[in-house]
Amino acid sequence: LGRMTSLSYLAFSTVQLPLGSLLDHHGPRAVTPLIMLIAVPGCLLFASAQNFPALSAGRALVGLGMSGVLMGAYVAFGAWFPTERFSTLAGLLMGLGSLGGLGAAAPLAWLNDAVGWRTVFYVAAGLVLLSAGAVAIWARDPHRRPTQTKPHEAKPQVDTTPPDTPMQPSHTPNHPSNLGTVLRSGDFWRIALMFFWMPGTMLAIQGLW
Repeated sequence: LGRMTSLSYLAFSTVQLPLGSLLDHHGPRAVTPLIMLIAVPGCLLFASAQNFPALSAGRALVGLGMSGVLMGAYVAFGAWFPTERFSTLAGLLMGLGSLGGLGAAAPLAWLNDAVGWRTVFYVAAGLVLLSAGAVAIWARDPHRRPTQTKPHEAKPQVDTTPPDTPMQPSHTPNHPSNLGTVLRSGDFWRIALMFFWMPGTMLAIQGLW
């Protein structure tokens, strides 16, 4: 169980660096739902699996499909809202996600007893598909810029930009020099070490329990 579960998180973490470039270049509205679609065959494979390798592959695909949800939301927050509100929104997102995990526990246990875990994953495939479609349809693209006015239609320029203009996401790819700057940051390592120990300990206790 531990090995199968860990594959989801390994797949999730492995793609974060290339995912960053994709989000920078194409925006979360395009990237997030496309990556989420990978979780759909993952759920279907997991639901129909008859052996451990198939279960593991399905679990890894689910982790890969969910890899763009958190970072996609962060990129969108950075573009839609003023910089000083980012930490509040990021914390709210994490809190809502945790509440969702807690709130789903009892219904999932009931569904597992009522219809079986395979049916639960078939239903999950449909829910992921609907969620990806909702993001693609209703999310605003943070990279979109106003349409250029034609010269003969030019109007007097009036500065209507509010003082707290949202930050715009960078189009710079994850170049090795940029990654080097991050890896040389003491702030990064303090956060990284904290998250290395905290979630791992939590998941180990949760899995044992």
